[in-house]
Amino acid sequence: VDFLVLHPRTVVQKYDGAADHGVTAQVVRETRLPVIANGDIRSAADGGRVLGETGAAGLMLGRGAIADPALFRRLRGVGNCEPGREERRTEVGRYLREMLIRYSQLFCGDTQVLNKVKEIIAYLDDPELSKPLKELRRAKTLRAFNAALHGLC
Repeated sequence: VDFLVLHPRTVVQKYDGAADHGVTAQVVRETRLPVIANGDIRSAADGGRVLGETGAAGLMLGRGAIADPALFRRLRGVGNCEPGREERRTEVGRYLREMLIRYSQLFCGDTQVLNKVKEIIAYLDDPELSKPLKELRRAKTLRAFNAALHGLC
């Protein structure tokens, strides 16, 4: 074993409740292996806090990276840690366009591609983008989706 990845949530919690990074800190103290912390890392501030509180060797991201496509860059300290509204609109628009291209290569048919991209949108929790994201979720065709996406950025 080269390292451990720890997502400190119980089976009962599933995706609800908070990850208990006190457990992560305890594992870090009790092993010589590098420990990678996972769970509830949705911003650069969250990542810094988890690393500082636990002494973990690194982070693994899940839903936070889906919700913020620039989170890896922010964690490395590249660019604005708290983007403004326009920067966020641009990032989200670019991200969704890239996912449309990738999903078009992976899945068959517009409906399948559209449904997969809408799964991503479900994670994009940004009050300032709620109206354009709602329009994207309502799109019934790729053409309508692209029109709404054009309005986003």
